[in-house]
Amino acid sequence: GLLVLGLLGVAGSFRESHISFNPGSRTKLMKKDIEHFRGSSLFDELAREVCTAECVPRKEFYESWEVARRVHKTFKYGSTRVVDLAAGHGLLSYMLLLLDSNNTRTALCVDTNMPWSAVKLHQVLTARWPQLAPRHRYVTGSMEDLVSNEPSLLVSVHACGGLTDLVLSLAINASSPVAIVPCCHTRVSRFLGDGRVLTRSRFVDRLGLADGIDAHRESILKEYGYQVMTELIPMEITAKNRLIMASPRIEVLGESKTSLRDIWPRPRLPPSPWSRFKTSPVSILEETEQQNSCR
Repeated sequence: GLLVLGLLGVAGSFRESHISFNPGSRTKLMKKDIEHFRGSSLFDELAREVCTAECVPRKEFYESWEVARRVHKTFKYGSTRVVDLAAGHGLLSYMLLLLDSNNTRTALCVDTNMPWSAVKLHQVLTARWPQLAPRHRYVTGSMEDLVSNEPSLLVSVHACGGLTDLVLSLAINASSPVAIVPCCHTRVSRFLGDGRVLTRSRFVDRLGLADGIDAHRESILKEYGYQVMTELIPMEITAKNRLIMASPRIEVLGESKTSLRDIWPRPRLPPSPWSRFKTSPVSILEETEQQNSCR
């Protein structure tokens, strides 16, 4: 009896590790997981490098890939700069660079803090794909200090609550295309401009809080002349799986921004971040270590 139970346990663990590989798991991808990515596709090759880095949760890898391939397909032409807002480890931006077979796309990651996972990913991915290094930058600071322009594609995955509204506002003020996966829906959305409570919104009344807020966001984008597309990434990866992609119509691009009502304070920095920030994540890290050692 014990032998049978033992064999069943071994069979169960084998089945779990070799057959069921849950893409929604929050455990980090590790070197031991490389066996699940033996193919020759870009997806498998990138997964093996991320496993080597041992710093990205499995869920976030699959989530970033599902978003990246949809965003790349939708905005394949026209946007040469990607701005990844609330970027975290920045994996989404690297994926969008690798999907660009012409190597003309550049990426800028922005977040209030740069996590160690961003540094580790930079080291691993640029070692494997050296062409990424001069095309990728990571800067720390507030999104409110960012000035976008029309060629920039703004992207963000799980920008919590009002951060989603800030990303959309930055896009509208610059007539930039935008792709976002919202999360942490709250009853008051600053995207309304006057702080109205969304429980009184016709969208919330009909669709519920989360769906209603996102429907209201899509409605405002359309009000400003955007074409809006919505896709769902697989539910087994994340329950917050709505991807909103929007691009301004051609006739809107030349419109004066003074005709758009300000729905968020206008950023104040110069329009190009490239002249202000020329430091790679690794050198930023070295500077931080030096400052800490002097304290």
